[in-house]
Amino acid sequence: MELNVINDTKSKQDKSTVISNSNDKVADLKNIIKVALALKLPISRIGLFLLTDSQDKKVLLSNLNRPLRDYGITDKMTIVVKDLGPQIGWRLTYVIEYLGPLFFVIFFFLRLGPEKSNTTQRLGFMMASFHYAKRLYESIWVHDFSNSTMPLRNLLINCTYYWLIFGVGCGYSLFNENYQEPSFNIFIRYLFAFFFFSAEFKNLKCHLILQELKEKNRGEKGIPYGEGFEFVSCANYFWEFVAWLCFSIFVNLPFFYLFTLFGFLIMRNWAIKKHKDYLKNFPDRYPKDRKAFIPFLI
Repeated sequence: MELNVINDTKSKQDKSTVISNSNDKVADLKNIIKVALALKLPISRIGLFLLTDSQDKKVLLSNLNRPLRDYGITDKMTIVVKDLGPQIGWRLTYVIEYLGPLFFVIFFFLRLGPEKSNTTQRLGFMMASFHYAKRLYESIWVHDFSNSTMPLRNLLINCTYYWLIFGVGCGYSLFNENYQEPSFNIFIRYLFAFFFFSAEFKNLKCHLILQELKEKNRGEKGIPYGEGFEFVSCANYFWEFVAWLCFSIFVNLPFFYLFTLFGFLIMRNWAIKKHKDYLKNFPDRYPKDRKAFIPFLI
């Protein structure tokens, strides 16, 4: 099929045509257009947008491994090429994000001294270390990213959330000599610690379900079931929120509640967007009684 290409990577727009077929992947089309337009940009900075019939809406071809036919691309359609700016890989981004808080947790705990720590601080260290070690494992071996890269500027925003709010704020407030253990019933507090680890394992299982589903569908999303997906579209976010809420109650510190609140708001927005995508992609098959984030509520 013949595709019209508009080069919008510089002030003077160049138009061209390229030959492709519906079985080509987005990555293949990027390489074809890069050669045809003699673009000097690295592949990661080349953004391809499908110009729709309305002419004012452009659809980003974000998944490099997705065939062009899945985007509904047919003969004579128009592709707009833009410079996405400096990019960084999603997997590398996640690793950098999660290494930071893990480093600060270890630093502040060792600075305090294990021999000077109380029971809550020692268990809190285990909880935080387990969470971010799990995150690193998932980022390297479990997650399958639909988009290969993200804008480099977003790394600063994400690192501010994980490195400063949790790493520095939560790490220092918990691992210092002035920290006093909460006074409410110790059995209830340990129950919240148990719920934290339970939610963490539930979260991991959700990620494994999503990974298996993508492998089964050759990189594309399907309808997940099990481990809470019967109730919400983003059970992984729900268990993440439950884990941090339990952690916050266990240590009872303002920075932990603040971190949990920010996480709740961020994941709520992501969950609503993903829920709408599920309903759009599976209009006839997607369970109508599922919520987006919190069972029966959101």
